[in-house]
Amino acid sequence: MKPLTLFLASAVLVLVPRPAPAQDSAAVLSLAEAARRALATHPATRAAAARFDGARAAVGEASAARLPSVSLSASATTWSDPMLVAPLHGFDPAAAPAFDKTLIQGGVTASYMLFDGGARGARIRQARAEAGVGEASLARAEQGLLARLTVAYLDVLARARILGASEQRLTALQAEHARVTKLHAAGRAAQLDLRRAEAALANAAAEQTQRATSLALARLELGRLVGDSGAAPGRLEDVQLRDSVVPERSVIIAAAAAASPDVEEARRRAAAAEAAASVVRGARWPTASLTSGYTNRGGADSDFTDDWNAGVQLAWPLFTGGATARRIDRADAAGRAANEEVRLAELDAVAHADRALAQLVDANARVTSLTQAVEAFTAVAAAERLRLETGTGIQADYLAAEADLLGARAELARTEYDRLAAAVELARLMGQLDLAWIETELEQQP
Repeated sequence: MKPLTLFLASAVLVLVPRPAPAQDSAAVLSLAEAARRALATHPATRAAAARFDGARAAVGEASAARLPSVSLSASATTWSDPMLVAPLHGFDPAAAPAFDKTLIQGGVTASYMLFDGGARGARIRQARAEAGVGEASLARAEQGLLARLTVAYLDVLARARILGASEQRLTALQAEHARVTKLHAAGRAAQLDLRRAEAALANAAAEQTQRATSLALARLELGRLVGDSGAAPGRLEDVQLRDSVVPERSVIIAAAAAASPDVEEARRRAAAAEAAASVVRGARWPTASLTSGYTNRGGADSDFTDDWNAGVQLAWPLFTGGATARRIDRADAAGRAANEEVRLAELDAVAHADRALAQLVDANARVTSLTQAVEAFTAVAAAERLRLETGTGIQADYLAAEADLLGARAELARTEYDRLAAAVELARLMGQLDLAWIETELEQQP
C-alpha cells in the first residue's frame, strides 16, 4: 500500500467515531436542567442577587430614620487633680461642690427628627428605588445568562449535527476510495481518479478533525456555564419551538419597550436619581429634632447624683457659598441624564427586537429552502454514485455532489438553531425569558 493511502486509512480509523456506550438517563442534560444549574451557580447571577440583598438591606437602614434613636454611654476617668463630680446648676455658698480625682458617669440620650425638609422620606424612596434597580439588574442578569446558555446549548447541538453530516460524507468518500483502489489495481481506473479520491478523503479527514475540535470546545463552554468547572456535559436533548408562529411586530415592539430587562433597569435608575435629587433639595429647609438625656455621675469617694435634660434643636444653613445650589444642579442633571438613558434603552430595545425578528423570519424561510436543498442534494449524490457504479458517471461530479450535500446539511443545522436563538432573544427583549418560558415554549426531543 502506498504511504499516502496508508496515512488516509489510519486517519479514517482514528476519525470515524466508534459506537458510544449506552448512557443512562442521568447522563442526559436537558436545556431546562442546564438552565436551573446555571441560574443556581453562575457568578453573574449570584453577584446580582447579592447586590439586590444589599439594596434591600439599605431600605431597612433608611426606614430606621423614622424611629427615634437611643444610645447608652458610660465612662470612668482619673484626673491628676480633683475635678467637679457633677456640673453646677446653681451656687450655694453654704454647700461646697463635690470634688474627686476619679469621675464615673453613665447616661442615656435620645433624639427624634421632627422635620428635615422631606430629606428623610426622599432617602427612603431613593433606597427603595435602588432596591428596584437591584431587582431589575438581577432579572437582567438571569435573562442574559439564560440567553447565553441557550445559545451555547444550541451551538453544541448544531456542531454535533454538522459533525454527523461530515461523518456521513467521510464514510461515502471512504467507500469511493476503496472502489477506485480496486478498479485501479485491476487496471480499470486512471491514476488521476485514485489521486482525486485520496485528495478528497484527506480533505474530509482534516475537516472532520476541525469540526470535532470545535464541538469539544463548545461543550466545554457549555459545561462552564452550568457550573461543571469546565467539564463537558453529558448527552444533550434536541430542542425545537413548540409554536413556530412569528408574533406581530407591533406586539413585539410594545413588549420590548415596556418590559425589556434593560429598559426596566434604566427606569428604576431614573427613579433612584429623582429620589436622590429630592434628598439634596431637602438641604434648603431647616431641620428640627427633639433631644433628651439622663445622666448619673459620681466619684470614687463621692455620692452619685443624677440629672436630665430635654429640648428642641433647630438648624438651618443660611449660607453655604452656593454649595447647596450646585449640589441640587448636579442632582437634577443626573436625573435628566437618567431619563435620557431610559429613552436610549427603549430605542435600543426596539432596534434589537427588529433585528431579532428579522433574523427569525429569515431563518424560517431559510429552513424551508435548505430542507428542500438537502433533499435535492441527497438525490443528486445518490444518482451520481449510481452513475459511477454503472460506469456512466464522472468522479468529479460525484465528489462535488457529496460536498454540496454536506454544505447544505451543515447550513440547515446551523439555520435551525439560529432560528431558535432568535426566538430566545425575542423572548429576552420582551422580558419573558425565564425558566418557565424555556420549559413551556421549547420542546425537548430525545
